[in-house]
Amino acid sequence: VFSPDGKRILTASNDKTARLWDAETGKPVGEPLTGHADRVTGAAFSRDGTRIITASWDKTVRLWDAETGHPIGAPFPCEDRLLGAAFSPDGGRFVTASLDGSARIRDAETGRQIGAPLLGHAGIVNSAVFSPDGRHIVTASPDGTARLWNTAPDAQIGTPLFGHEGLVSSAAFSPDGKRIVTASTDKTARLWDATTSEPIGEPLGGHEGVVSSAAFSPDGKRIVTASSDATARLWDADNGREIRVLYAFRPARLNSVAFSPDGKLIVTAADDATAQRWDAETGRPVGAPLIGHTDRVTSAAFSPDGTRIVTASNDKTVRLWDAATGEPIGNPLAGHTDYVASATFSPDGRRILSVSADKTARLWNVETGEQIGLPLTGHTGVVSGAAFSSDGRRIVTASWDKTVRLWDTNARGSIALLGHPDRVMSVAFSPDGRRIVTGSSDGTVRLWDVFADTRELISQAKMAVPRCLTAEQREASYFLAAAPPAWCIEMGKWPYQTAAWKAWLFDKSAGKNPPLQAERSGATPE
Repeated sequence: VFSPDGKRILTASNDKTARLWDAETGKPVGEPLTGHADRVTGAAFSRDGTRIITASWDKTVRLWDAETGHPIGAPFPCEDRLLGAAFSPDGGRFVTASLDGSARIRDAETGRQIGAPLLGHAGIVNSAVFSPDGRHIVTASPDGTARLWNTAPDAQIGTPLFGHEGLVSSAAFSPDGKRIVTASTDKTARLWDATTSEPIGEPLGGHEGVVSSAAFSPDGKRIVTASSDATARLWDADNGREIRVLYAFRPARLNSVAFSPDGKLIVTAADDATAQRWDAETGRPVGAPLIGHTDRVTSAAFSPDGTRIVTASNDKTVRLWDAATGEPIGNPLAGHTDYVASATFSPDGRRILSVSADKTARLWNVETGEQIGLPLTGHTGVVSGAAFSSDGRRIVTASWDKTVRLWDTNARGSIALLGHPDRVMSVAFSPDGRRIVTGSSDGTVRLWDVFADTRELISQAKMAVPRCLTAEQREASYFLAAAPPAWCIEMGKWPYQTAAWKAWLFDKSAGKNPPLQAERSGATPE
């Protein structure tokens, strides 16, 4: 790599050294940078050109004075062999790429890790760099993907919302986006000001067990909570007064609760493998329980028009029901390989989003019951919650891997937000789609700004994709033009190595506008 002023070149070598060279004469500058006990796999300058960072298979990072070549302090030990390291633009942090499949952000003064590891690649991470503004990181891997990570301190809005004395199992915005309601294992629900992050009033206390879920009514005037004490409770959202208690026919732990769009019905999901409809005015059950799942029902939600209900279960399936009759609609949506933690409708009611302990999220066509595309992968732990933005263009997922991910529903790529030091249990968008609220096992609630500027980082990610992609992958997954680059064809890379593709490239370079060739999976070089 060149120094920032372009006068020197820095190289890393298998001979356990890094070297500086005069870019004009090609001669070495000073002595080699020696000290590593194994091959040096990466080397980079700080933005001001005064320091050098090197990464090695000896599982250490070293800092050097770029002028004298002398080491700065002791080596920083790392978890596994390293494939690269780079400074943040301000020089206060550096990021490492590792053979263990992680990238890690560290303090450049102490070497201490900042936040959780950046996990998600299916193989080693061979490159990790900061964006020019230092707010993001792009990583690349031989697993065929590049990943975007949001590391900006101001992605989180304000300080965490402290107050619960147990795990925060649920968090949701009020319809106007001005308040947040949370549920906790401390047997209470709490209201918060979404602008100041301050608690509103006293906790909503009354449940005798864990409060697993809480939601606002569509008009924002009521709150409903569900608990392991086998009851749901209605509360006045303005004064926190309990309005009534909903008692089930068959006492069973309640795992989730939601209002219908018109606010007239409530649906709960229970450990007895059923869901139940309730009259929101009287608190009485409506009709018989929804029976069909063979294990605990983890979530239940209404469609945007209120005509259907979707449930998720430990039996690894998602089911649709007629909200008026309670009758099942079609066959179960099967595809997850572990329990389904939650399921929800898209704002237009045409898709269902489900998340699972199999570490994936999946989209389903409501009318056909078919899965839409491939699973959304990237989390390394149970995916515990998910939500659509109000326009349906984005998805947010929460995971036990301590991260939240943002997805584009068309491109299906994701950006990870960091912040919680423990499992993230729930997540929701604000009504305007500009903020995200998360609840965690660490007992806190956090607010996040969705609109970090990632355009420059996406450009870097495009360049970091280390393999040839099909036209569909280029368009749908990486925001690229469908036409492959010339080098994919000229180097005989799949799937562009056929004579037809080479002819297409010739016509394209001649100024013609030939149609794209059909993909040929498994084509052999010619």
